Amino acid sequence: MSQPPTDILIIGAGPIGLAHAWGLKKLNPHLNIKILEKYPTYQRKHVLNMKPASLEALMKVVDAMKDPQLSSLLKKLKKRRYIRTSELESIFKKCVFEQGVEIVYEEVNEQNIQYYLLKYQPKLVIGADGTHSVVNKALFPKGNQIKLE
Repeated sequence: MSQPPTDILIIGAGPIGLAHAWGLKKLNPHLNIKILEKYPTYQRKHVLNMKPASLEALMKVVDAMKDPQLSSLLKKLKKRRYIRTSELESIFKKCVFEQGVEIVYEEVNEQNIQYYLLKYQPKLVIGADGTHSVVNKALFPKGNQIKLE
């Protein structure tokens, strides 16, 4: 039996990749979203200075102001804007699993990215694989990249 077509393939299941998957799935529950991630356990534990307004804006856009996990996080951030990336990843991982997003633990690199693109045939690829992005290096020439903070 063949798998349903993948609408969106996200490479990287850190906080950014997970937040994208969650938000897109909330906006359109019928999307088939897959995330490829090389580590089953999040590897980073540095601290972020996160603006509560950013989380609140995301929650409003996807009509999730009453989500208990994110409401709790928002309340916490309004008191203190610092959060460990591993804690943020854990919260968003719960959210994506509740939405039915699949995380596949496979390492994507420049040598095998074409394999995954052929395997999943996504309509959209989101590179959320960090500063030294494999997606950027493999799919976009140097002169065709715009990086935003």
